[in-house]
Amino acid sequence: MRSEAYKITGFTAVISALGFLIRWLQGMKIYDANGLPDRWAHINFWVIGVILVTVAVLLVFVHALKRFEAPRSAEEAMSGHTFLYATLGYFSAAVLMLSGMASLFKAGDSLYPLLRQILGLFTIAGAAGAALLTRGAGKTDRSGSRSLGSVLLAMFGCLWLVVVYKENAAQPAVWSFVVEILALCAAITAFYFIAGYQLSQPSPYAAIFFCHLAMFLCAMSVIDNHGAADSIAYVAVAILTGLWGFTLTENLHRPPQEEKQQYKL
Repeated sequence: MRSEAYKITGFTAVISALGFLIRWLQGMKIYDANGLPDRWAHINFWVIGVILVTVAVLLVFVHALKRFEAPRSAEEAMSGHTFLYATLGYFSAAVLMLSGMASLFKAGDSLYPLLRQILGLFTIAGAAGAALLTRGAGKTDRSGSRSLGSVLLAMFGCLWLVVVYKENAAQPAVWSFVVEILALCAAITAFYFIAGYQLSQPSPYAAIFFCHLAMFLCAMSVIDNHGAADSIAYVAVAILTGLWGFTLTENLHRPPQEEKQQYKL
């Protein structure tokens, strides 16, 4: 259902741009005249509002998609129909690899250099996982490479969440990192549901929802107050999860009975 894929992914792309803009404005307007963060600043409610609206609209979209049948196998569900699938998949893997290298080289600037170095290695492993998932899309996974790739991405996401929380735990302004935490939770959940396809335990509609939610929240988090390595990684994950969400939606199909009725009409 390519038309449905364009609708939900197009909405997510537009709302992601809006979320990015609102988050950028929040970074400038959240502080009062004394330079302290104001928890009751109006822009904070705009951030909450855009997140809640996005969640609600995505839930409506996904509920509407339940009238279509979803492929249960990874070969059918994750198969891209144009060269753009492989192009964007490998591009996001390359960007994620760049983030891992930046994390390794800039580890000394972090509060926890060793953790950052470990995260850099896991980011590179996650990039390899993304490449494995892209390379094996639409094919039978005889070697288990796609399963390995999905596990590597999940491990990378979990460690990234730990590092971000560890580095920001002492921050007095929760708003400075709370969207990042939400983004990483959504991304990890998306990785989990994508791994479900590789392990023959798919949850198609949950996967579509969390892939688009991760795309939106990661796009919002790009502008946050963190290092270049994290910004690059958020871009990569936003592209990757958006690509998955689009592909999973595109590969939905009408139930056989509905197709027959449509043919008769």
